[in-house]
Amino acid sequence: LRSPVSYEAVNIIIFGALLFLGAVLFSDRLRFALREAVSRNFQKPLYNYRKIWTDFTEKVSSAAGIRDLGARTASFISGVLEIHSVNIWLFADGRKGLELAGTTSLSAPLTDSDLSGDQVDSIKEYLNETTTPFDVEGNSNSGAAGFREKHPDLLKALGLRYAVPLRAGRELLGFIALGNRVR
Repeated sequence: LRSPVSYEAVNIIIFGALLFLGAVLFSDRLRFALREAVSRNFQKPLYNYRKIWTDFTEKVSSAAGIRDLGARTASFISGVLEIHSVNIWLFADGRKGLELAGTTSLSAPLTDSDLSGDQVDSIKEYLNETTTPFDVEGNSNSGAAGFREKHPDLLKALGLRYAVPLRAGRELLGFIALGNRVR
C-alpha cells in the first residue's frame, strides 16, 4: 500500500517545525514579544519587581569597589531590560572628565583625552535640566535637539540613546546610558 503523503514531505514539515521552534526558543526578540503580549492581554505584570529587587540586592551586595559595582549593575540592567548596550558614566571628581564605571558593550572606553571639557560641561548642563529618564533621540524639546545637533559623534561614542541621570540629593553624579532595546 502506498500512502498519499510521502515521507519526504513529512520530514520537511517536521524539520520546518523544529526550525521554527528553535527560532522561537533562542530569539530574544520573539521571547520579549511573547512576554509583552501575555502581559498586555492577561494583565500580568511584565516584571516581577520583588524578584528583581531581591536579585539586584544579591548581585551587588558583594561588590568590592565602584568599578565592580558598576559592572554588576550594568550587567543586571542589561539582563532585566533586555538592552545589549548599558554604560554607567560617572563625572570625575575635581576635574572635567567622565569615568566609565560599568559597561556591557564598550571594549575600549573613552578617556579624558577623548572628551573636551566643553563636551563634559554640555552633558552636565543637559542632564541637570531633567530628573527623569529620557529618550535622547526622540526628545523634541529644544535643549535635546540642540544637544543632538551639537554632539552627534559624542552620543554615538557614549552609546547614548536613553539616559537616566544618577543623583545623590540634588547633586548630579553621572548617568546611565542605555542603547536600543533588543526588539
